[in-house]
Amino acid sequence: MPLNAIAGPLLYSLLYSLYNRLAAVRTLMGMVCLALLAVASGCGAPVEENAEVVAEDATPPTLVGAQVCQGCHAVEYAQWQNSHHALAMQPADESTVLAQFPQEIDGLSLSRQGDGFFVTDQAAVDDQGRTQTFAITHTFGVEPLQQYLADTGQGRLQTLRASWDSRPGEAGGQRWFLQYPDEVIPPGDVLHWMGYAQNWNSMCADCHTVGFKKNYDPASQRYDSSFAEMGVSCEACHGPGSDHVSDPLQPLPAQNLLSSPATQPEVCAPCHARRAQIAEGYTAGAPLLDYYVPQLLNPPLYHADGQIDDEVYVYGSFVSSRMHQQGVTCSDCHQPHSAELKVAGDGLCLQCHGPGGNPRFESLTQGVDYTSSAHHLHEPDSDAARCVTCHMPSKTYMGVDVRHDHSLRVPQLKLAQDYGVPSPCTACHAEPPVKTPPVTDHFANQLVLNAVGHEAELASLAADLQQNVIVRATALSRISAPRQAGAVRVLAESASADQGLLRHAAVAGLPHLPAARRVATFKRLLSDPLRAVRIRAAAVALSELSAEEHARLAPELNAAVQEYIAANELNAEQPAANVNLAMIALQTGNPAEAETYLQRALSLNSEFVPALLNYADLLRAAGRDAEAEPYLATAVNLDVPNATADYAYAMWLVRNGSRELALIYLRRAYETEPQTPQWAYTYSVALHSLGFSEGALTLLRGLAGQAVYQEELMFLHASIARDLGLTDEARNILTELLRRAPNNANYRALAESLGNE
Repeated sequence: MPLNAIAGPLLYSLLYSLYNRLAAVRTLMGMVCLALLAVASGCGAPVEENAEVVAEDATPPTLVGAQVCQGCHAVEYAQWQNSHHALAMQPADESTVLAQFPQEIDGLSLSRQGDGFFVTDQAAVDDQGRTQTFAITHTFGVEPLQQYLADTGQGRLQTLRASWDSRPGEAGGQRWFLQYPDEVIPPGDVLHWMGYAQNWNSMCADCHTVGFKKNYDPASQRYDSSFAEMGVSCEACHGPGSDHVSDPLQPLPAQNLLSSPATQPEVCAPCHARRAQIAEGYTAGAPLLDYYVPQLLNPPLYHADGQIDDEVYVYGSFVSSRMHQQGVTCSDCHQPHSAELKVAGDGLCLQCHGPGGNPRFESLTQGVDYTSSAHHLHEPDSDAARCVTCHMPSKTYMGVDVRHDHSLRVPQLKLAQDYGVPSPCTACHAEPPVKTPPVTDHFANQLVLNAVGHEAELASLAADLQQNVIVRATALSRISAPRQAGAVRVLAESASADQGLLRHAAVAGLPHLPAARRVATFKRLLSDPLRAVRIRAAAVALSELSAEEHARLAPELNAAVQEYIAANELNAEQPAANVNLAMIALQTGNPAEAETYLQRALSLNSEFVPALLNYADLLRAAGRDAEAEPYLATAVNLDVPNATADYAYAMWLVRNGSRELALIYLRRAYETEPQTPQWAYTYSVALHSLGFSEGALTLLRGLAGQAVYQEELMFLHASIARDLGLTDEARNILTELLRRAPNNANYRALAESLGNE
């Protein structure tokens, strides 16, 4: 199989993953770098229905700055002025820098010269071999850590690897520390402080300024970035204020969203969700999916049941919660201007979960004392008895920054025991002292299932109108290659849903629609009101539909492809965006341009696996297969195993006569992802063809009964059993296959070859 046939369905997802190597092992950026990877997962009511509608001929409002707002809103301004939002980014001077200078750490010399702060990197040398010193221009954040930005030239601001722990000394703070203390990160590594993963312009600025414009030139690799205001100020949440200043009776653009519990989180989403940016110019009140694509509740960002794993910045987990579904919103717990908690400790939860309940929420159980040991099963007033310990378990990011899961769920001990997902119980107890019954009515019970073999359960979850939108969208995303008619039907229905996130999530599975419906469905989605849906449809149509269907979809496809190109050009400093541009070039008949983009991707990150694999495949298609080997060898020798890379290298080895060596990499692919049917199938075929049929049979027998044991593997199992003379074993498998598909010609032919005994 050509590699593009594997990579094609993943094309659009490359926009979300900045680099493959780190996806499963650590957070990409720091506490404050919430931009390209920042945070979000659109949920609740459909975004496009909640945004302010502005007439096309109206002049859009403009930014006026927080100082103008202060004149009429002095109390709110005072609350905001010393908040984490206001101090998210500041010029570096004696009043803003919290760290102690000078300091030597990790090859960095941090010093003061007059009123300025500087960093000298012993490993960073210029063209003449001279050690370089850079000015520290800005602080980033204030608590529990503060980071520092250095001007490294070409318009780039870079985040130092060394950060200041601003917690009190008695809490372990007031010290310099390294975010990855056990790793040696050399120059050229994407995580080196001068690498693109630590670049402010690309990774941080969109959420730490107002009105940011990146202005990146890929030819010169320079930035000419600009912004209207530093920090997260009034108009970041309320929208541009010029019309309101001119006429205070004019509402601010985000007023309707902020006043509704269902939609208030959408205002927070651009910077409090893990998301990818697809366009510049977002202002509060605009449709989220016109500018950002939120990440769903999928690994490696989330655990299989939707609990947080990587740093996802709250939004996605909160909008998956039952509390959000019942009308709880951000400002119920957080002061909107100071961003502090409204009540300390358990009192925050007891606002609603006290014995008297809360009249806003009729579903609350009243008369229950949730502070009693009968409920929490621990010593009163102990840390274990706190509400957040069980219902908002935490994980520490950036070395010192504790983040709580906001899905606010009842602990599911059975899921932890059966699937290995975290549980607050097992975090403290090897064996919980009391029996905890399984929670049967939570989406985690379906979401934790592997997509292979569990389409019906996931399709049921996706169709459940009682679930939050992000949960339904996540279920859809896990059945992007449906086999069952019921799953295809749910995908088709979701493609017409009111909520944009559902339409967006359904697109990947739509090539499996019947041919008669496929073109009409894509034609509609290519003209969807939301940019994110249009470009998702363009990416999938380019990759999965035929040339004849492309012709029937013009001009809608052409227009959406241009938006897809623009979204990737906005992120042209990222390897993933350049791989996407290369795939677009290939699919539109320009292999020379595709090669240029792939070379650019590898110049940005020489270990970016999608670029390595697609460049190798491009060389194969161009008759230059011998040149592909170094790229494939690089991909399979990285620290993090990659099954697709192992498979691609194995196919290269087969083409070049090294079948026995290829078997090693096919085995690695299977062992890395044992629940992926393609790897199990290919490895079994290779074993059988090289004379290790007993080994293949043992592998297939071991898969029987598992979700991965689908019809292709069953048929292969029967075929190998027949070849080994095990006719009863083959006949038993074929009986089940013919029960499922009685008219399948291949099944019938194999059954006939076994005779009638």
